Amino acid sequence: MAPFYASVLLGALFCASVSCQNNFDGKLKMDSAFVNIKANLNEPISVLGISSNCYKCPLQTLHSDVITSANITVPTHYDYILVISTRNDSRSCSLRYLYGEYGWYEYTVHRDNQGKISCELKVTKEPHNAYIPILVAFIVLAVLAVLWVIYSFNQEKCSAWCRRRFSSSSDENEAQREELPREAVVLHESGSVERNTTVHAVQIEPQPDKPTRKRLKSLDTFRGIAITVMIFVNFGGGGYYFFEHAVWNGLLLADVVFPWFIWIMGVSITLSFKSIRRKKMKSSRVLVKIIRRSIILFGLGVFTSNFNDLKTYRVPGVLQRFGACYFVVAVMQLYLPPREEQPKQRWLVPFRDVVSLWKQWLVTSIILIIYLIVTYGLKVEGCPKGYTGPGGTGEGYPLSSHCTGGVANYIDREFLGRHIYQYPTVKHLYKTTIPHDPEGCLGTLTSIVLVFFGVQAGHILHTYPDHKSRIIRWTIWGILLGVIGIGLCGGTQDGGPIPINKNLWSLSFILVTGATSFILLVICYVLTDTYGWWNGAPFFYPGMNSILLYVGHGILYNNFPFSWKIHNDETHAEKLSMNLIGTACWLLISFYLFQKKFFLKI
Repeated sequence: MAPFYASVLLGALFCASVSCQNNFDGKLKMDSAFVNIKANLNEPISVLGISSNCYKCPLQTLHSDVITSANITVPTHYDYILVISTRNDSRSCSLRYLYGEYGWYEYTVHRDNQGKISCELKVTKEPHNAYIPILVAFIVLAVLAVLWVIYSFNQEKCSAWCRRRFSSSSDENEAQREELPREAVVLHESGSVERNTTVHAVQIEPQPDKPTRKRLKSLDTFRGIAITVMIFVNFGGGGYYFFEHAVWNGLLLADVVFPWFIWIMGVSITLSFKSIRRKKMKSSRVLVKIIRRSIILFGLGVFTSNFNDLKTYRVPGVLQRFGACYFVVAVMQLYLPPREEQPKQRWLVPFRDVVSLWKQWLVTSIILIIYLIVTYGLKVEGCPKGYTGPGGTGEGYPLSSHCTGGVANYIDREFLGRHIYQYPTVKHLYKTTIPHDPEGCLGTLTSIVLVFFGVQAGHILHTYPDHKSRIIRWTIWGILLGVIGIGLCGGTQDGGPIPINKNLWSLSFILVTGATSFILLVICYVLTDTYGWWNGAPFFYPGMNSILLYVGHGILYNNFPFSWKIHNDETHAEKLSMNLIGTACWLLISFYLFQKKFFLKI
């Protein structure tokens, strides 16, 4: 039934993508609007503008010495600030406005009856609603989800009815057998059978069943949600800006999926080490396995995320950071295992899940302190001390124009040279000229801290066997980390002492994403493992093969049916359809692999 619904979804989305192409007028690119500026003055004017998303950026000159008219295209992601100034450099008009996609506007500059310069904006061609495609996709997916729930409920109801019918039939047959005279059948060595109507009852003690370990569906469901969202946003997320990475500070959907993966790896580490301790494996053997897995993860990332240009061959990356973080946290688990005995002080008993990991907490705190000292205590030549801005035309311009990322970027360029990411998210908006790698060396330290938050979540699983205790503690951790993280950024995108920043993996970033990880696990755990209201589908299947799907979608992302070339100018409808189809294909692949019981493990 699951493949059937997936096939229906693929067909519906493909038809939608083809039919919606006719709505595009072919003159503007996606997420842009056209503005015609008309000047009815007897003097030239200058047109300046900047996106409101460009924090502390100076206005950029778009046109100068305009006498009659000028045309500009503006982005429609955020409010755009448009300023008209005269030759004497006085700002005659200033307008902050959120333009609509494919909209045509006319901005008239004239003098009023009193001789003052006045500006007026009017719409000459109504913009398109860019969010209709995603609304349609949401409704389609919601309907399919409801149909799947109804199907699953009816299937379970039918199964229960069949079990009751079978059970009642078995009881009737058993009652009929009890009415017959009982005979003891003895088989002699000669092969003859002797029947004896006298039977002596012998009580046989039932053998206790061996306890079977139940796999937590919530963990695989959590992991499946993360890899599914990651595939979707990596494919393009329909071209919607909120499915992309934040340009510098801030938090969008694409920014949380990698931290979710990092965090859930910490939970998995505790589960694997519980098995290792139960088997009483030698430390040397475990260390070899840790080193082997770390090298495989790092090497897999290097080989699959690069092309053949050795001059800019990128060393850092997603799987590379997985390997580094896994090595550090796994070694901590090996040589600083949690204390098994209960705390002697009674007041520490409610916190025994934390107290038993005090050695690991100490090491993790030292790692975090090192990160903070290096980030905010060291000074890079030509840059302000503790600078963590985007550089370019951003905060501190022009003195900090070559200070993108501060110390973090400086360390990467000193140790790795050009072997870092060459196309940072800030390059276009902030006009930066130097590369910056979001998976650089310094950010690995805070990533280790985030993995350890996952270790803490996993240790709660081992310490408290009941659902209520687990849920309460995970929720408290989520709220605590979230409050601290929001406090550090001041509840704003660019304010506060430590803004949320995925490019630097700032402290507030790992706290807030750690909080979302705890809360998401609570939701998955309650729905799947506590009450059984949800079996985790369809995310459960990719969660069982997350590494295979990550590597596979990274290699085949440019191949049909995962994507195809859009010959006409892109629209959100076609791009969203293409990205959803590509993601659905990987969900089908994961379901097929699950049916075949094929799971890739490193």
